[in-house]
Amino acid sequence: MGNRLPWHDRSIDPPSARTPAADRQRRTDVEPDGPVPASNRIGLGRRPRSIQIPSKTLTAEAVSDASLLARLANTLRRLHDAWDQLEGELIYFSPLQTVRTYAKTARRLGASLPSGIDEAIDQAAQLMHMVTPFTPTLCHNDLLAGNILDAGDRLWLVDWEYAGIGNPLFDLANVSGNSQLTNEQDQIFLTAYRGHCNETDLRDLNILKVVSLLREALWSYIQTKKSNLDFDYENYANENLHDDHAARQTI
Repeated sequence: MGNRLPWHDRSIDPPSARTPAADRQRRTDVEPDGPVPASNRIGLGRRPRSIQIPSKTLTAEAVSDASLLARLANTLRRLHDAWDQLEGELIYFSPLQTVRTYAKTARRLGASLPSGIDEAIDQAAQLMHMVTPFTPTLCHNDLLAGNILDAGDRLWLVDWEYAGIGNPLFDLANVSGNSQLTNEQDQIFLTAYRGHCNETDLRDLNILKVVSLLREALWSYIQTKKSNLDFDYENYANENLHDDHAARQTI
C-alpha cells in the first residue's frame, strides 16, 4: 500500500480554488501542528510565516502504522482544539458542496463520469444528515499522506489551500480514505484522538470517509481534462470510487 497519487497539484483545480494562481504550486513552507502564537497568527491580507525544516514526506503505508496514527491524532487534536483561539475571516468548508461543485465542473469540461455517480452523490447527501452535530473548527481538509511531514520530534501539515472551518472528524476521515485505513486502524485512530471510540464516532467517520473519497474521485475526473501530468487520473478516480463503495458498506 503506497501513495496512489504522487503529487496533488492544486494549480489545476477548478476556479473555486481560493488562492491566487501564483500561490497554488506545491510549497515547501510549513505551518505548526498546533495553535499559532498570537504574534504569528494569520490575519486578513497577511502571509503565513515560512520556515524550512529537515523532514520526510509520509506514505500511506507509514500513516497506517499505529504509532504514527497516535502522533497524527495528537497533531489534529491540537489543531482542532484551537477553535476558540481563531481570529480573522475564515471560509467554511463543506465537503458535500465541494462534491457537487466538482461533479458540475467535470461535466462542463466533458469528463467521462461513470453511470450512477448522481445516485452516489444523492446517497452521500442522505448519509450526511445522519452525522452528529459538532463544534466547527479549523480543519486542514486535504490530508493526503504527501501533505504530512515527519520531522522526527513532531509532524507538520502542509498544503493548506483547502483549510477552512468545518467538521473536525472530516480530517480523520480524509486521512483514513486517502491512506486506505482498515476498520481496525480507524478505531485505533479515533481512540487516540478522542480517548475512546464508540459506534457513533465510527459511523460518522465512515460517512465522512464516503464523501471524502467521492470528492477525491471527482477531483480526479476533472484532472483527466485539465492536467498535463503523466498520471492515470481515470484509474485513480476509479480506485477512489471502489474505496467509496467499500466505505458505504460499513455504515
